Amino acid sequence: MPRRDEIPQRAYRSRSPEEWREHDERSWREYEERYAYRRKSLRFLLLNIFVVAIVFFGFLVGRNRPVESGVYRFVDGYSISLLTDDSYEYPAPLKAIVKIVNTRNEKRELSISSFKFQVTDSQNNVLYSFDHPGVVSKTLQAFESVVVFDLFREVELSKLSDGKYYIRASFSVNGRPLILVKIVEYKHIQAVIPYVKHPFYVVGEPVEIMAFLKNRSSEEMDFSNSVLTIQILDVRGKPIETYTSVLKDARVPPTYDEMLPTGVVYKPSKTGFYVVNMKVQGDDRIQENKTAFYVVKSMETDYKKLSLFVEMPKFVGVGVPVDIIVYVVNGKNEKRFLEISNVQLIISQGGVPLIQREKSPGRLLLLEYEKRSVFDSREWRPITFYQIGKYHFQVEVRFPDGTKLSYEDDITVQ
Repeated sequence: MPRRDEIPQRAYRSRSPEEWREHDERSWREYEERYAYRRKSLRFLLLNIFVVAIVFFGFLVGRNRPVESGVYRFVDGYSISLLTDDSYEYPAPLKAIVKIVNTRNEKRELSISSFKFQVTDSQNNVLYSFDHPGVVSKTLQAFESVVVFDLFREVELSKLSDGKYYIRASFSVNGRPLILVKIVEYKHIQAVIPYVKHPFYVVGEPVEIMAFLKNRSSEEMDFSNSVLTIQILDVRGKPIETYTSVLKDARVPPTYDEMLPTGVVYKPSKTGFYVVNMKVQGDDRIQENKTAFYVVKSMETDYKKLSLFVEMPKFVGVGVPVDIIVYVVNGKNEKRFLEISNVQLIISQGGVPLIQREKSPGRLLLLEYEKRSVFDSREWRPITFYQIGKYHFQVEVRFPDGTKLSYEDDITVQ
């Protein structure tokens, strides 16, 4: 039997202590890197969750909060607006009102102080300024509105120079200061514009194209002896028909318009969208304008998903003019080609009609989910109430087959 020291030694596949130390250090570094990456990933995940939570909380808190702009503020339950058009054409006067609406369903006290209203041009020259440093208080009923300031009733700013103008109103509402600003553009225009009577036609129906001479300036407009080119374009802009003539006598005095026949009558043979391009070329200028119309197989007789929307105050003051605008609303995701026979508006008290207005709008094109005005009281003599009380308002829109849309509500005068 061999001695112990004679027993052969086995060759183990192992590492030296130095190799094991290096192996352990490398494994520890890899562990640290993996753990550090996981910690970073976890922090990133928690940060994302935190951001999403903030956004979601902000949505819950702010989803019913009105959007504010330079012409609109929402203060302490009051909607405050500076209302004016974006642009005006010579010689029209600037019109602007400051309006406050109580948006809560309760009677409230309104206090206005340090009111200042100003109109300036682009060079900061003051055209008009109004300043009332005192305090004015008023009780507003639930959802009542009040016109704080009406520029047109104070001064007529008309026949202005071409350019931009700044309308500013600054004041405090219940002690909270605010500023409303609106930039409007005042335009001087001399143009020859193509005109067609209807927004749409039926296949085979003649489309008469007129030249509308529009002069919104302080000087005479003269396009006499200019070459007039009219093109009918399809939806891709490809010319279908071209007509050329000369505008012989095309003079229009300042602030006047004139409609000139061109002798062009187009009869569309296909449905679709058409563009009329009118180009006028004279000795010293070239002008080009467009208009468009649709051609359909027939006018619509299905009046489903049509409704009325009426802009009208619920509460008004004695002697304050009331604006009433009636819209037809398209509830479908498709265009509607309609014929409206009649729009009738009646305001009565105790069953006795006091105010009646009636008009025949004719053809009405509504785009997808669009609303379009069919009656605007501002086109008539102002509607004004001179006695307190409750008045009943009703409007009907009738179609050729007798179908009608109706709306009614009350107006309280106080």
